[in-house]
Amino acid sequence: MNRHLSIAIALLFTMSACAPTLHTSAREDVVVEQLFFGRNLRGQQVVSDSAWSGFLAEVVTPLFPDGFTVWPASGQWRRADRQIDREASFLLELVHPSSEIADSNIVFIIAAYKQRFQQEAVLRVVMPARASF
Repeated sequence: MNRHLSIAIALLFTMSACAPTLHTSAREDVVVEQLFFGRNLRGQQVVSDSAWSGFLAEVVTPLFPDGFTVWPASGQWRRADRQIDREASFLLELVHPSSEIADSNIVFIIAAYKQRFQQEAVLRVVMPARASF
């Protein structure tokens, strides 16, 4: 019996060595970008859900067709005139390889939103990360 057990254990180790494993090197260096888009202008909500959907379809999707995540948010910030604004907002999260093209696309998205909806600012948070599917 001990001989059969030894053979089974050896076989198990051999098979497990051949099995595919997930290595850290399988993960890709990426950038996680969070963009915070306010919906108000002078205390009034000017960016409707349908206007936001249109912006995503017309501006964001063509630049990042591989995908992104969006969710509604609620926030507070101090305007340039030092007044506090509390407003509903949208949070857009993009995960992409670092590149000058991606960076330019993000800058374009921010500028397009500010122009289209007369916004003073869009908060951009950039974090290095590693990702895999």
